[in-house]
Order: sequence, then C-alpha cells, then structure tokens
Amino acid sequence: MHLQKSKFGKMMKITIIEKLSSGRFCVHFDERFPLVFYKGELLNYGIEEGAQITSAQYDTWVAEVILPRAKKRAMHLLERKDFTEAMLRRKLGTDGYPSEVIEEVVAYLYGYHYLDDHRFARHYLLVYGIRCSRRRIEKDLREKGIAEDVIAAVFEESNEEDEDLPTEEEKIMKILIQKDFSWDRADEKEKARIYRHLAGKGYTSGDILKCMRKRT
Repeated sequence: MHLQKSKFGKMMKITIIEKLSSGRFCVHFDERFPLVFYKGELLNYGIEEGAQITSAQYDTWVAEVILPRAKKRAMHLLERKDFTEAMLRRKLGTDGYPSEVIEEVVAYLYGYHYLDDHRFARHYLLVYGIRCSRRRIEKDLREKGIAEDVIAAVFEESNEEDEDLPTEEEKIMKILIQKDFSWDRADEKEKARIYRHLAGKGYTSGDILKCMRKRT
C-alpha cells in the first residue's frame, strides 16, 4: 500500500520504537533516518509505534529536539578536548545523529570558531613537534582527518615563525640525553628498546642509529 500525501508533505510510518537504555529510545521510520528521544519527549510529541506522521512533523522534531541536542553534545565534547571536523563528525554519527543535523552542527561550530582544523593542527605541532618527527606528526594529523593543504600550511607557518626549530637529529639527541643513553654502556636489549621508542615517534632508521652511535 502506498503512503498518502498531505498538504504537510509525504506521509511516513513509525515502524519501531527501540529501547536503548533507561529513558532513551530510538524511533525508526520507513522513510527517514532514525531519531533518538527521551521518554518524556515521546509523550510530549505523542510518538507511538505504528503511527503515521508527515515529513513536516519529522522536520519539526529534528529542529526542536534533535538539532539543539546535537549542538549541546558537540559543545560538551569540545569542552573536554579539541576535535577535528572529521573526528567530531564521526563521534556525532556514532551517537546516532542524522547527517543533515551533523552538517548544521559543523556549520554552527565553524561560524563561532569553536571548530577549526587549522588551529587544531597548529596546536598539535606545538605540543608534539619537539619530540616527534615531522613524518609522524603528518601521519597523526592525516589520521585525525586534517587535509593535506592544512598540514602543509601549518608546517610552513611554523618554519617562518621560528627558523631555529630543532632538526630531526637534534630532537633525537635531546631524547637520548634525557634517557641518559650511552652506546658504549648499553647492552643489545637496551639499544633495541631505545631504537623502538624512537622509531615509534616516526624518526628514520638512519637518523636514529647515527645519533645513538654518537652517544658514546
């Protein structure tokens, strides 16, 4: 049987109301993305399994309940730690928010500068740039969803701001000094452990071994 249309838009059916946890329910529709409601909201809007609603009603629930909640959720996440756009999109998607809601939340956050991939990358480089290789930092930023042009721009800005940034070998030597490493004193097990530690930070084998041998 085909669903009827009304002056308020296409009709759709609430197919299942799935209990997620105490007080939280996922409402499934035959035409649109599922929405998560609390028990009081189900009662307030008269949402019942098997009921038919219009697309206008669905859009009203999204605008009045889901979107404000998604914005609040995003702000709460950003209060705890920095997120890239990709990281935040994945988290909100995992939380069950529809893609159109996520788009609006991201636009809202960018509008108020709460979300800024460029700022995230600059801060990441500032924190990890001293002890990790450029290759490792670039890899980490890519995995966090930072675009290649943003990564390149951040490194270029960093070089322009500070021409005295330590070289890869200087970074390695600093770590070896902090660990009081000596090539002559260390046994093979210790050398292997230090090597793995430095390799895990993204430094190349050649730079690592050269610096380790200098620490006699």
